[in-house]
Amino acid sequence: MPMPLREELDALIRISCPSKFKREFDRIQREYNHTVTIPEADNVPFDTYNCYAFALKLADHELYKRLVKQHSTPSENASALANSAFVETLLSQNELQEIDSTQKPEAGDIVLYFAQGKIQHAAIIVADDRLQSKWGTCELYQHALWEVPASYGDQVRHFKAPATDHIIGLLQRSVKPS
Repeated sequence: MPMPLREELDALIRISCPSKFKREFDRIQREYNHTVTIPEADNVPFDTYNCYAFALKLADHELYKRLVKQHSTPSENASALANSAFVETLLSQNELQEIDSTQKPEAGDIVLYFAQGKIQHAAIIVADDRLQSKWGTCELYQHALWEVPASYGDQVRHFKAPATDHIIGLLQRSVKPS
């Protein structure tokens, strides 16, 4: 796990100026020869979901969008509906089926990143050794397993992708009526 690269990625995702971000991304690419890429964006605004909503395939689900709109105020992060606490609940209620070490994760499966036993990040497997995830308030990235910011943790666990409609139902029951 290349820590200097991961620390550079931590700093990168904090850059808000697009031209500076591009310069730093290119510099880090030259320096570390990483395989991180920025896939073409879909039409879902980045500020309406986080890494958990993306990995659980909620980001472009119409009911999820309505829930975000209903259960947020302009001053709070609407994407926080499907947050680490929600994913912890999914884990504690055995709603996510862990893939044991004898199985090979497949495209569509979820990778959860942990630091000191706490969930920090989620990604979805898109191909052999390639993941896609949303970093902070930034866009989506395709990357290798450990080509993520250092703050996302140093442990990973793999899970079968749950049915999106089932997860939406659980999320709907978990939010307070407004």
